[in-house]
Amino acid sequence: MPDTTTRDPRRPLLSATDLDEARWMDPTLKTRAVRPADAGGAPSTRREPVPGKSYYDTRWPLVNQALAIAERLTGGRAGVFQRLFTYLVIGGTAAMVNLGAFAVFEHFGSLKVLSLYSVFAYVSAYELSILANFIPNDYFTFRFLSGHQR
Repeated sequence: MPDTTTRDPRRPLLSATDLDEARWMDPTLKTRAVRPADAGGAPSTRREPVPGKSYYDTRWPLVNQALAIAERLTGGRAGVFQRLFTYLVIGGTAAMVNLGAFAVFEHFGSLKVLSLYSVFAYVSAYELSILANFIPNDYFTFRFLSGHQR
């Protein structure tokens, strides 16, 4: 039976497959990490920045071309415009959610007199719009920022 208390210092602690899996699982890793195919899953869909760019590539080539032009014209600030655009689109969507929820409450009840129902309708529509704003902004707009920037 071999002695397991000593280890060959030339041999790494993790195998190449284990190291690839650890890279895929580490969210703070700055390199492009791809989940190994033999680990039972598809490659990671997490997008990483390309060095020298302030923005993240999208799946649409036309948007990527527009961002590249904006990057050139603004001196490397296309990422700010990309975040601003997604922030405004998500904010507009959240406003529509607020109005839609309030319209549903008005359709099914009476909001003409200040009552407990109208307070419930205002608070519910407001909370739904907060969730419709926070969750997508956290996932789409600010997910690439780290620490206090986020």
